[in-house]
Amino acid sequence: MKSFLTINLDAITENVRRIKTRCKAKGVVGVLKANAYGHGAAAVAHHLKSIGVERIAVATVREGTHLRKSGVEGPIHLLGEMPVEDAKDVLKFNLTPSVSSLPSTHALARAAGIHEAKHAVKSRSQERFQALLEQTFDIADRNKDGLLTRRELRHAVEHVGLAGHSEVLSKGLRYFAEFDEDHNGSIDKHEWTQRMGEILDEAHDSEDGSSPHALARPGQHKPKVHVNIDTGMSRVGLDYEPAGVQDFVQLAESSGVEVEGFFTHFHSAWD
Repeated sequence: MKSFLTINLDAITENVRRIKTRCKAKGVVGVLKANAYGHGAAAVAHHLKSIGVERIAVATVREGTHLRKSGVEGPIHLLGEMPVEDAKDVLKFNLTPSVSSLPSTHALARAAGIHEAKHAVKSRSQERFQALLEQTFDIADRNKDGLLTRRELRHAVEHVGLAGHSEVLSKGLRYFAEFDEDHNGSIDKHEWTQRMGEILDEAHDSEDGSSPHALARPGQHKPKVHVNIDTGMSRVGLDYEPAGVQDFVQLAESSGVEVEGFFTHFHSAWD
């Protein structure tokens, strides 16, 4: 003899209405872990979406992909910490993971190609920078012998006012003695571009502080995450301490993700 369970969707509708009324909630998240606690996750999710519940939450990536394959649209949050090996599936099925560790954010950024974008942007920037250094050398090399003397460099600093070249020339004059390693009073184009590139690269990184941050390609979106904060349950989550949470958010976003929100569990199992 078979057994079966009848789910009253009208009762679910009434539960949502009461929650919204009593909590004065602007939004409700439908938590459908473990196959909606036996109610049937896909069917309940579609019903919740039809009555205006915008967000669904599940425990694992597998549960989230099941809902996507069942045609559920809109945000689907993962309440459990995302395993780093699941980062590609999280992005493929447009799931919103919870994070409380930096390895998870780095895995998401790598899966999204954010780190590769950083290197690609840097490579194009270096090509333009190399061309600028070579042009500056040619401008300062008055007798066109392929060598640059201190006198030629000083003359260029005093007379060249081209945008982008003046700073390079001024720094070159300042560090000329370091560039002239064989002390023959002149430097060639290779020495100039190599040493000036090192000096200006270091100055740029220290001034704008951009070097530690991952970059996205134009039109590329950073993966959105929610930070899980432990307020006493001690199952998963980031330890609650305001300064520590702020530091984590800063490090997470610099790794290439966007922190969209925060959530926590009740502080004990019976509340």
